[in-house]
Amino acid sequence: KKIVILQLANIITIQWLRQLKKLLIKSVRQVNSHMIPKIIHITWKNIEGLQTNYINLDNGEKMSLAQCMDTFRDKNPHWQIRFWSDNDMDSLTMLKYPRFYPVYRDLKRIEKVDFFRYLCLYEKGGLFLDTDCICTRPLDELLDLFPDASVITAPEFRHRSNWINYIPHKQLNIWAVFSTAGNCHMRNILAKVIGNCTMDPKMPVIEKTSMAAFGDYLYAAEKIDPTIKIISESYISMDGRLKYMHFNSYGCLDSLPAYILHGYHGSWIDSDFKKYADEMNYRDSLIKENLNKHY
Repeated sequence: KKIVILQLANIITIQWLRQLKKLLIKSVRQVNSHMIPKIIHITWKNIEGLQTNYINLDNGEKMSLAQCMDTFRDKNPHWQIRFWSDNDMDSLTMLKYPRFYPVYRDLKRIEKVDFFRYLCLYEKGGLFLDTDCICTRPLDELLDLFPDASVITAPEFRHRSNWINYIPHKQLNIWAVFSTAGNCHMRNILAKVIGNCTMDPKMPVIEKTSMAAFGDYLYAAEKIDPTIKIISESYISMDGRLKYMHFNSYGCLDSLPAYILHGYHGSWIDSDFKKYADEMNYRDSLIKENLNKHY
């Protein structure tokens, strides 16, 4: 009987602590004027393209990009989804940041998307999302876990194929990035990208505008700004098998799927990047060969 009473008391205590945590998070959000807006930004050449482009699921079926976005609507009815066509991106950049437009105008399309990602998050805030992502759980739950966050992102999946995990940089994903509006870090990343574009227009996309430029800055800034949250890839993942551990209302651990999964359409990869990746793989293999010889 004593054991049963203790177990019941434990369950009641855990439930009470969970309710207290919710109240504290709510109070923090009420006083935090810099909270992440509930708006999801997506972009494609035009809205019709969301119906005619697909990702391949693990079960062999296909899902259109429009269906991917429907998963975010279904799980987050109180969030706004803002679609940006190529013309929309051009217009906002030219209207709000005309001094940046000459640099933006000369980029390849995928580089323009990266450029616009940082610009849009700085201007509007919210979640900038690649269209080949899937939502499995409400995003409010994820924000509740990090109520003081100004930026939320996660590492690129560490066990992805070797051609993209090249040595010089720790990779952060840019396919699902949360940010407050007017965020100094988005402004600084944009400045870094503009510098890359100006100094070396032929720099590979991953270095110039994408994961390397983004990750190098945020990993350094995270050391001095605790509101930058580089969270586990079990929350924002490229692998549907990854799950995160969560205490349920009975005080027991459950394993739950990531909030956002990346289906990986791969539209950004071009021949220039494939050549660059091959060179990185070759360098990687030489380094590993030398390490094996000496250690």
